[in-house]
Amino acid sequence: MSKLIDAMKQVNDLNKTHGVTQRGGKKYTEVFVRVEAFRQAFGTELGIDTLILVDDGKRVVVKATIISKEGLTVGSGLAEEIRGQGNVNKTSALENAETSAIGRALASIGCTAAHMPASMRSMLCRVRQQRKVNRLNLRRRHQRHQPGIYSH
Repeated sequence: MSKLIDAMKQVNDLNKTHGVTQRGGKKYTEVFVRVEAFRQAFGTELGIDTLILVDDGKRVVVKATIISKEGLTVGSGLAEEIRGQGNVNKTSALENAETSAIGRALASIGCTAAHMPASMRSMLCRVRQQRKVNRLNLRRRHQRHQPGIYSH
């Protein structure tokens, strides 16, 4: 958990120095900066996996999942882009959706884009909730691999 706190603190600090100022004066830390902080904190202990859910020529939906070495989901994010909507999506809707999904997955573990330091209490609550989900996922995987046991 200290690595997560370190990553959150680093992203928060980077927001102050590398954040892009948005309307209203708030700063946004770009996804590539947050990925760098994530990698510095976790190395290869956690990975980021992306999956194209929809690419029908009109819209693109991508899911990004942060996974442990054991294959357990630690966080996730979804993004949808409409092809041709806006300058970026005229040529790069898929890349844009993937980057957005990764940004949302990182935000789901506390590496947020905006300058919003998480309180220790809310972060601990999030970690406890994720542990419950991980245990449930592990049980479900175990049940699926047991002969004679079927999941519904």
